[in-house]
Amino acid sequence: ELLEQATGLAPEFAPAWAEMGLMHLKSASLLSASSDISAAYKEARNALQKALDLDPDLAEALSRMAFVRSDLDWDFAAAERATERALAVAPNNPIVIGNAANLYSTLGRLDESIEMNERLSETDPFNLTNYQNLGLTYNLAGRFDEAEAIWERGLKLEPDHLGILINLGVFKLKQGDIDGGRADLARAVELLGNESNWKLSFDALSEHYAGNSAKADALMLEFEKKYCDSQPTTCALLDATRGRVDETFAWLEKAYAIRDPLLPSYKTDPDIAKLRDDPRWSSFWQKVGFPAE
Repeated sequence: ELLEQATGLAPEFAPAWAEMGLMHLKSASLLSASSDISAAYKEARNALQKALDLDPDLAEALSRMAFVRSDLDWDFAAAERATERALAVAPNNPIVIGNAANLYSTLGRLDESIEMNERLSETDPFNLTNYQNLGLTYNLAGRFDEAEAIWERGLKLEPDHLGILINLGVFKLKQGDIDGGRADLARAVELLGNESNWKLSFDALSEHYAGNSAKADALMLEFEKKYCDSQPTTCALLDATRGRVDETFAWLEKAYAIRDPLLPSYKTDPDIAKLRDDPRWSSFWQKVGFPAE
């Protein structure tokens, strides 16, 4: 509402449009249905394009537009170009560096992503987004102890950080700390407003890692009936976690068919990446738009 006032008062003020784009991207991160996420990304594109029409070298707008080019358009070369231009314009801008690190993580350039996120965590030690992203990249790179340590450090600073709670909760489940994982995920569900789709998916994961296969299957079936048509990438991840390979690829194909904006970022997820040796792997991700491995 405040940004709408700002852009109404000064429609030529590019930074306000860049911030409007950011707000739409943030709203997308809290949504579940792929159609809703796509709509939020389209709103982000409109705002960011207005910013760039006014100031083609506005680094924050260029950097944020890379998310749209990657997640909505699946044009990863264009996302890289926007990111490189933003870095050239503002090489020390923490927003630009953080967004570049996220893109490089999606593209599998984990060493570069880790280096950037480590630099941000050192220069801005109270920015919890840096802790969340650094932990994610450590986790993708198999550096699990470091991932857990940076997430725990983040929660000491902000115990209700939603992103860290979710990532750390799932991590704890995988490490066998079922009670700890359940507690973190339960708090995340509270912060999300007790939405049943989040709770169902977290409960299915919890029962799977607790060794309760029958309960996990029942919860997954319920989730599938209610949400998989609108959240196919989430269902691909849940089936990959449970070792259901054919079902995972079926949901990935569904996500491709409806152009789920979550799909690109799941390519490097450790559970999805376990399917790398499957003969369907390379052709599928090349179809999405990733370069051949």
